[in-house]
Amino acid sequence: NLELRTFEDVNFSNDFESCPVIIPKIMITEIADPVNATSARFIELFNAGEHEIDLQGWKLNKYLNGSESPSSGGLDLSGHTLLPGAFLIIANTGYSELFNDIPKIETTYISGNGDDAFELVDGSNTRIDIYGIIGEDGTNTNWEYLDGRAVRKPTINNPNIIFNSSEWTVFSKASNDLISNPNSPKTAPNDYNPNL
Repeated sequence: NLELRTFEDVNFSNDFESCPVIIPKIMITEIADPVNATSARFIELFNAGEHEIDLQGWKLNKYLNGSESPSSGGLDLSGHTLLPGAFLIIANTGYSELFNDIPKIETTYISGNGDDAFELVDGSNTRIDIYGIIGEDGTNTNWEYLDGRAVRKPTINNPNIIFNSSEWTVFSKASNDLISNPNSPKTAPNDYNPNL
């Protein structure tokens, strides 16, 4: 316990300044499931804020086929920082060769096949952003991205802890009228634009 005897105990002798409250604005901006290369699947994160964000303790959680628990306990993002306006690509092992680009994180964890939800959480396990509905298989829903891609609309400048399909443009091979672009499979690398 901290005991204050008098107000003199909290009387500062030197100048001090208040520290700003930094609210991270790290967003999931693209989820890719190329029809021609499952090993080139990737997820793009973007720092839409004005401050550099240290991702120590942060995780990207994947929820497979309607699961309510993150696969393998989530993907640890520790060791990475994101400058304002910067992207972070997390990709499967075939991404580098196909896209001629080196992802910040290369892992087989990125294997979403069009019906899997993704959640971004900070070091206190607080949700920052999400794509899809946890506990719901994405097949035949308004967020199915089978053999295609889901791209955050450029007018969206903040993450959202509640999934809102209106924030996304979704392309899929599936004949699914609930998404914006059904019957629209996407081929890597030409149909994707990571880091943009």
